[in-house]
Amino acid sequence: MDESANKATGSKGSDEAVGENRIIISVSGYDNGLPHDEIESSLRSIFSSCGEITDVYIYRKARSGTLSSNALLYICGEGAKKKSFQLHGTDVGGWKAHVEAVPIRNPYFHPERGLKIRVFGYDTKLSEPLLESKLRDYLSPCGEITDVRFGVMCASAYIRGEGVEEKVLELPVCEEWGFSVAREPKRDLSRHRRIRYSRD
Repeated sequence: MDESANKATGSKGSDEAVGENRIIISVSGYDNGLPHDEIESSLRSIFSSCGEITDVYIYRKARSGTLSSNALLYICGEGAKKKSFQLHGTDVGGWKAHVEAVPIRNPYFHPERGLKIRVFGYDTKLSEPLLESKLRDYLSPCGEITDVRFGVMCASAYIRGEGVEEKVLELPVCEEWGFSVAREPKRDLSRHRRIRYSRD
């Protein structure tokens, strides 16, 4: 195992990973020009021996629309961490897997609450309980809404489940309540739907 793998399995990796039996890993080396479903299916097959894969996230780049060259896998099971790192640097069908531990503070994903998104465009003068109820209804097709929080200009929501990112991208703007899942909040959200993944 090379230096990068040792870095992942060393003390820093041990502190940042979820634990020996639960871990979030970043995997790179695959062909990100392949379809999303094909990449996800391949990753699930390759890492199935490491434990139960509860989530796979392959992000789509905002400007180019291409898939990220790094995927996040959330794996649970006895020895999940050790088994995952054993695949680092190995040939897994025409490409070499590069495996690293991901900090719990990953900017896009919380190990318990799921993917974090931001929602703009609604009337901030309305009561938060009403807005939360309507926002949960709006986002419910995307997965389990584990948390909703309101800021000054936008709301943050955590969503957990299979294919959350793809489902969020397909959400239409909610005309009735003005909800828009936004990537670039400075633009006119009444005419443009954008998605932004929080980095805090």
